[in-house]
Amino acid sequence: MPGSSLLRAATVAFSAVATLGAPSGFPTSGNGLWYRTPGAIWSRDWLPIGNGYLAAMTPGGTVQETLQLNIESLWSGGPFQDPTYNGGNKQPSEQAEMAADMQAIRQAIFQSSTGTVDNVEELSTDPGAYEETGNATLIVTGATEAWITWVGDTEYDMDAGDVTHSFSFRKIISDSRLLGILNTASPSSASPSTYCSLLSAHINSYNSFLGSFSLSLGQTPDSSQSTDELKAAYQTDKGNPYLEWVLFNYGRYLLTGSAPGVLPANLQGKWASDTSNPWSADYHSNINIQMNYWFAEMTNMDLITPLFDYIEKTWAPRGAETAQTLYNISRGWVTHNEVGIRTQCISPLIGSSMDMKTFGHTGMKLSGNSAQWADYPESAVWMMLHVWDHFDYTNDVAWFQAQGWPLLKGVASFHLDKLIPDEKFNDSTLVVAPCNSPEQVPITLACAHSQQLIWQLFNAIEKGFDASGDTDTAFLQEVRTKREQMDKGIHIGSWGQLQEWKVDMDSPTDTHRHLSHLIGLYPGYALSSYDSSIQAPPKGYTTYTKSQVLAATETSLIHRGNGTAADGDAGWEKVWRAASWAQLGNASQFYHELTYAVERNYGSNLFSLYDPLDADPIFQIDANFGFPAAVLVAFIKQEALEKAREIKVKADEEFAIEKAKLVKQEQQAIDGQFEKKRKNAEVAQKIAQSTLTNKSRLKLLQQREEHLQDLFATARSSIVELSAEEGRYVQFLENVAVQGFLSLLEPEVTVHTREKDVEIAERAVENAKNVYTEISGRTVKTSVNGSLSNDLAGGVTLISGSNRITIDNTLDERLRLLEDRMLPEIRFDLFGPNLNRKFTT
Repeated sequence: MPGSSLLRAATVAFSAVATLGAPSGFPTSGNGLWYRTPGAIWSRDWLPIGNGYLAAMTPGGTVQETLQLNIESLWSGGPFQDPTYNGGNKQPSEQAEMAADMQAIRQAIFQSSTGTVDNVEELSTDPGAYEETGNATLIVTGATEAWITWVGDTEYDMDAGDVTHSFSFRKIISDSRLLGILNTASPSSASPSTYCSLLSAHINSYNSFLGSFSLSLGQTPDSSQSTDELKAAYQTDKGNPYLEWVLFNYGRYLLTGSAPGVLPANLQGKWASDTSNPWSADYHSNINIQMNYWFAEMTNMDLITPLFDYIEKTWAPRGAETAQTLYNISRGWVTHNEVGIRTQCISPLIGSSMDMKTFGHTGMKLSGNSAQWADYPESAVWMMLHVWDHFDYTNDVAWFQAQGWPLLKGVASFHLDKLIPDEKFNDSTLVVAPCNSPEQVPITLACAHSQQLIWQLFNAIEKGFDASGDTDTAFLQEVRTKREQMDKGIHIGSWGQLQEWKVDMDSPTDTHRHLSHLIGLYPGYALSSYDSSIQAPPKGYTTYTKSQVLAATETSLIHRGNGTAADGDAGWEKVWRAASWAQLGNASQFYHELTYAVERNYGSNLFSLYDPLDADPIFQIDANFGFPAAVLVAFIKQEALEKAREIKVKADEEFAIEKAKLVKQEQQAIDGQFEKKRKNAEVAQKIAQSTLTNKSRLKLLQQREEHLQDLFATARSSIVELSAEEGRYVQFLENVAVQGFLSLLEPEVTVHTREKDVEIAERAVENAKNVYTEISGRTVKTSVNGSLSNDLAGGVTLISGSNRITIDNTLDERLRLLEDRMLPEIRFDLFGPNLNRKFTT
C-alpha cells in the first residue's frame, strides 16, 4: 500500500496516547493498520511483511523483538525425500489397464439409473507421507547486545522440473553468493545507510505493483480507533466504508508481498506459522489459487506472470504424462486438484510446507474415496481463464505467443480428446465423464462446472487464434466443431434451480461451500452473458431465455446459503457469494454478504479466517484476495446498471415528449376537422392545379438534366481523343506535371500514369522537371510507373516522396472538377436565370 503503514506498539509504550489516536508516522490518508498492544494469536493479531520470496510475521511491541520468517521455496516431499516420486502418476505399464478402467467407469455411469458411481479409486495413486525435521534454537547468554543475520536459500529449482532434468527440481546452491549477501548485512558492515537503501528498494518494489491504481469508497479516515477497535465495532449490513477501503488496499498489499517471487501465492500467501500448516498451505486449484488472482488484472498489478511460470514448469511437464498414462490421451496435459499432506518447520524462525504440486504432482490422489476433491481434471482449464484474461487486459502479443497460447492450446488439446458422446441421455452431445463438481460427492457425467469451463476455454482459443501466430487451422476447426457439439452445462431443474449436474439431483437444502455450477456467473461469463443463439441445448430440450437462466442461477444462489453451514464457515465462500450477488445486480444482497464476511471471518489483523469461532483459527488468505474482487465486480456492475438506467430514463423521456407531441397533433387535427371539410373542395382544386404544374416543371427539369448529361458525355468522349494525339497529349502531360511539381514542392515525386502512357509520360516528365527548375529554382527527383487503369482517359497522378500528399491530374478527375465547378454557369448559359431563385451567385 503506497503511503501505508503496519504499526503495533506495546501497551506501556502507548498507554499515554491511548486516547490520542494513531501514532506518529501513521499515514494521514488512513491507509494502514495500527494497534495499541502487541499481538498474541498468530492468525488473528500478528502482522505480515514480505517481498514474494521471503515472508515475515511480527507481533509488534517494544519490549521483545520477534520476527518469524518463511522462505517461499522451502517445501518437504517430492523427489527430495522420495527418489521414486513421479508426480503421483500411474506407471507407463499401467496405461492399458487405466484405459480399460476408465471405459468401465464411464459405462457404469451411463448405465446407472442415477447416472452416478460410488468411487474411482482405481484411477488414483497414494501420494505417500514425509517426515518432519526438528526445530533449531539459538541461545545467547552473557551479552548486552546480539545480532542475528540470517541468509537462506533452498535447492528447489522450478526450471529443473522437466524430463531434461529428470524432474529433479534441484539446483546447486552457491555458498559464495549467500556468504556475499551475509557479509553485506552483517553487523560489521551494516549501517543506517545500508538499511535505508534496502528499505527504499523494498518500498519502490511495492509501489511498482501498487502505484498505478487507486479506489475511493467515499471513506473518511478514522485515526481515533485502532484497527482492531474498528474491526470489533464492524457490523453486518451497517458496514464501515473506511475499514472496507483499508481491507481493499490490504488485499493488494498482501498479494504484493506474496506473489512476485518464483512461486505464486498459496493458501496462506507466503506466510506460515507452524511445523504443520492446514492443507499444507498448498495450491488448491478448484477455487483458492484462482481467487488469489481474481483482482490482480483488474487493479493493474503486474505480478501474475510467476503464476503462469509455475503452471508452465510444474504442471505441464508432468501433466503430459498424466494425460498419457491415466487418460490414454497423447495430446496436451492435465492436472487435478491438490490437498497437501503435511507442512513442516525447520527452525522456530523459518516455516515450510509440503505441497506436491510444487514438485509437479499431476495425478489423481488417493485418500480413501477421495473423488470429491481429487477427481478434478478441469483445474488447468480454470487457470486458462486467467491466462486469457492476462492477454485480454495487457494485449501483450509477445508474451501470448511465447507462453500464453502454448498453455491454452495444451489444455484445450487434452480436453478435445477427453470429451465423449453422452450415452446416458443419448442426445448427441459431448460430455465429460467421470466428473465431480468440486468437493461434491456425486461421481457422474456432464457436471455443469466442467462443461461451462471447457466451453469458455474453447472460446478463448477462437478469440486468441489470430494473435497466437499459430497456423494450425485444423486445430481451430476442431475446437469450433466440438464446442458446437458439447453440452453447455446449463439446465434448469425441477425446483427452478440451475442444475449442478446434467442429472437433476440437486437438493434445495444443499448449502455446500462451493458455487461450482455457478462459475459461469462469476468469475466466468457462461451464465451472466448467456446467449441462446450460441448456448442453446440440443434438440428435445427447452431453449431458455437469458432471464430464465439468470432466474435459475439466482434460485441456486439463494438455496446455497450465506457461506456458514455444516461443511464450512470460510471467508472465501462468502466473498464469492458477494461477487455473485453483485454480478446479478443485487446491491443489497451483495453488501449483506460482504459485510457478513468482514464481521465474521476477518481477524483484528484483517487476515481472513477459515474457522472464525476457533480460539486459534486457521488463516486462509484467499478471502483477503476475493474481497477486492467482489468490491470491483459490484462497482463495475453498478456502473453498468446506472448507465442502463440512464439510457432507459432518457428513452422514456424522449418517448413521453414524442407521445405528448403526437397527442397534441391529434387534438389539433380533431379541432380542425370541420374546417378541413369545408375547405376540401378548394384544397382538391389547388392540389390538382399544383400537380399539373409540378409535372410540367419536373418534365422540364428532367429534360434539362438529360441535356446536361448529353453535354458531359460529349465532353468525356472528347477528352479521350486528346490522348490519341501524341503531340497535344505530351504537352498536356508536361503542363499538368509542372503544375503538380509546383503544388507539391517536394524533392521526390512519384508519377503514376496508364501503363500504355509510360513512355510518353517519361518524356513529358523530363521536360516538366526542366520547366519546374526554371520557375522554382528547385530540382525534383521523379519516377514514373504505369499503375493507373487503362480505362481512364489519360493524365497522371503525382504522389509526394513521403506518400502523404496526392495530386490527381487525370483527365477524368479534371473533367469531374470542371463539371462540379462550372455547373451553375453552364446551366445559366444554356437555360438562362432561374426565376424561382431569390438569390443567385
